[in-house]
Order: sequence, then C-alpha cells, then structure tokens
Amino acid sequence: MAYSQREFHSCLSVSEFRCMINSPEIMTKPNLTRREIEIIEALSLGLSSDEISAKLFISALTVSTHRKNAMRKANARSAAHLVRICFEGGVIANDNKVLV
Repeated sequence: MAYSQREFHSCLSVSEFRCMINSPEIMTKPNLTRREIEIIEALSLGLSSDEISAKLFISALTVSTHRKNAMRKANARSAAHLVRICFEGGVIANDNKVLV
C-alpha cells in the first residue's frame, strides 16, 4: 500500500522519525561542484553572501545561485541544514580554516 508523504510521516513516532532522518541511507554525500563546496565552507564560517562574494570575486547573486543549487542537490531545507549535511557526509571538514 502506497502512503502519501503526510500519511507516512504521521505513522512515525518522533523517535522513529529522528532515527530515519539521521540514518546513513538518508545522509548520503551530495554530488557538489568545487565552487558549491567553497560556498558551503564559507557559510560554515558564518560569512554572509556579500562577504563570500567579495572574497571569491563573484557577485552575491552567483553565491545565492550556488547555495540554492547545493541545497537542491543535498535536499536541504535551509543553509544551516546544508552545512550539517555536508559536515556529516564528509564533504567539508570542521577544521576552522579561513577563506582567503
């Protein structure tokens, strides 16, 4: 029997849902470009789109486009969620490097 997404999620308890979204099958490594990874690393350092654009010599709109494309590929709901997925998937490391 096929369930709609809403019906499926309402059948799960909170703990079951948390286990499902944190499972290795869900947290797969997204296929991101080098530039998308650079943007995500900068976001993980707390930089704004304007700051990222100045450091990478691209427009803020280009930064936004790369962020949106990465979010789509990773099925992320927000920039913070994107950073979390990339940390947990090994796409970016937590080494506090500074973008130059």
